[in-house]
Amino acid sequence: MEYPSPATTKMYHLLRMSKYYLSTLTAVLILGGCANTVEVAPVVAAPGRCETPNVVLDTDFPTGNIASCEAVNQTGLAIKIEPEDEPPINCSAWYAFRLTPRNTGAVQISLNYEHCGHRYWPKTSTDGINWTNLSPDSVALEDIDGVAQAKMIITLGEKPVFVAGQEIISSSDYAAWVGQVSQSPLVEQSLLGKSAEGKKFQRCRSKPPGAIRVNRLS
Repeated sequence: MEYPSPATTKMYHLLRMSKYYLSTLTAVLILGGCANTVEVAPVVAAPGRCETPNVVLDTDFPTGNIASCEAVNQTGLAIKIEPEDEPPINCSAWYAFRLTPRNTGAVQISLNYEHCGHRYWPKTSTDGINWTNLSPDSVALEDIDGVAQAKMIITLGEKPVFVAGQEIISSSDYAAWVGQVSQSPLVEQSLLGKSAEGKKFQRCRSKPPGAIRVNRLS
C-alpha cells in the first residue's frame, strides 16, 4: 500500500495556500466545519478515554478522534478507528489522540479498522506545532481480511505526545491566514453561511474587475 507523501510544516501550508489563493479568482475557506482543528495551547493532562498504569490516552482537544480505546496490558492500548458517519462517506478515517505519560518508556498502540483500513502514516508532536513521522522501525502493518491494520511503538518521555494521521493546523492558524489575506485591497471577506451547529463558514474571494481603483502617477 502506498501512503501519501508527508506534509511539511504549517508555514509551508499557509504559504502554499496564499500562493494558490493569489493565483485564482475565488478561494473559499471553511472554518470549523466538518473537520475540527486543534487549538495548540500548553499541553496538560486531560481526562482519559482509556489508561494504563503507565499512560493516559485522551482526545480532549478539537481534532481528537478515535472510535474507542481499551487497555490491553500495562504498556499496551488498542484503538478502534472508524469513519464518522454510516455508511462511510469518507473512508479515510481521521485519527488524533494524546498520550500523557505516568511513567517514561515505550507504549504499544494498535490501530484497528473494520472498514477501509489504515492509510495515514502516524506523526508525533510534543507541542502540536513541530511534527515528526514515526520511524518505519516503530510501525508494523498487517492485512487482515483485506483491511490494513497498524501497530506502533511510541517512546514516551516526560511530556505528553500528540499522535495524528497528519500535522494539525488549528482554527486560529486559518483565522490568522484569512485576516492576513483580507488586508489586501484585492480581497474581500464575507460570511458564506453557518453549519447546522452554528459554526461560521468564512469566504475570501478576489474582488471583481473594475471594483479596484488604481492610483496612477501622472
